[in-house]
Amino acid sequence: MFYSTLFFMRPTRALVHISAIRHNIRLIREQYIRQAAAEPIICAAVKANAYGHGAVEVARAVLDAGAACLGVAVPEEGIELRQAGISAAILLFSPFFPEESTAIAENNLVPMVFDAERITALNAAAERSGRTTDVYLKIDTGMGRVGCSMPQAVELATAIQSSRGLRLVGLATHFAASDGSSLDFARTQLGRFRDAAATLRAADIDPGILSAANSGAVITMPDSAGLDMARPGIMIYGYYPSHDVSRPLQLQPAMTLESAVGFIKQVPAGTPISYGMTYTTARETRIATIPIGYADGVFRALSNRGRVWIKGRTYPIVGRICMDQLMVDIGMDSGITLYDRAVLFGPPQPAPAHTPWPEDPPTAEEVADLCDTIPYEITCAVSGRIPRVYVD
Repeated sequence: MFYSTLFFMRPTRALVHISAIRHNIRLIREQYIRQAAAEPIICAAVKANAYGHGAVEVARAVLDAGAACLGVAVPEEGIELRQAGISAAILLFSPFFPEESTAIAENNLVPMVFDAERITALNAAAERSGRTTDVYLKIDTGMGRVGCSMPQAVELATAIQSSRGLRLVGLATHFAASDGSSLDFARTQLGRFRDAAATLRAADIDPGILSAANSGAVITMPDSAGLDMARPGIMIYGYYPSHDVSRPLQLQPAMTLESAVGFIKQVPAGTPISYGMTYTTARETRIATIPIGYADGVFRALSNRGRVWIKGRTYPIVGRICMDQLMVDIGMDSGITLYDRAVLFGPPQPAPAHTPWPEDPPTAEEVADLCDTIPYEITCAVSGRIPRVYVD
């Protein structure tokens, strides 16, 4: 990327707190042990550039903290980790295309398979590469996304077992609603999954590692955590999957999105701010411009709704958020000056001494609530123009 060498010339950046990621993995492991009374296998989801946090550095951190393997969505994500020297097992969660089979086999990725065509293509690629490719059989127990049907499971598992290039190492499914107010359907899915594993065993097929628990199920469904492997995602990054789950763990948000005050102007009452003049000042005030906008991942929906933390207090975003800038009403008496640090979201920050009524910055979850979305989307949206700076 052309501007990559210039990253550290601007104060707009995402601080990624590696110690928080390690802390969260340890809490997830401890929760799993409490729930399942067994040592867990944790497959840490680092897909989507580790939910926006940076896949390579996060992968190293979670493995160091006790994760056994990693989960990505597409082959390119797994190849990036291999090229960075990461040797742990890397599961491929999403559908791959037959023409990607060679890259999967050559990079020792572990795909989830669920149809005969991909099994055939992957087996041929594995044989050409001269190595055995491990696979999981993915069963759709009710998500309505990818996965074979229950009646297909034995047929496909038999095809994998009879192939010369593939090895069935596990069985997986995915919950549609393990983080909601009702777990009835999730429990139905879990029952179907256990039945599928039993059906394979009755056909003299070892299903291998059983994996169903996502972040929600790690908290809400001890019986799914009691399977062999959990696949946590958003909890690694410091957030719960929904407002409906209990919050027994002191998770730490792992990203701070920050910039700095780039310009301050004093304006009279009646001054319109930004495109469309959707905000007009009600009094004489000062307007601070922050050089970050929707091209950086700050949702335009935060226009006239969001807040920015500066010097221990939060201040309202006013006017429409622009592609590269946004404006904040900092008042006449805030003491804010040019180049002061400005936090869009992140964990609690120390306020300057003698700050009256200090506040914490917004969290990604609070930002998500304002945008009618989820914290996953907020952190994933932080664009490639924002440098990730890793701090411990």
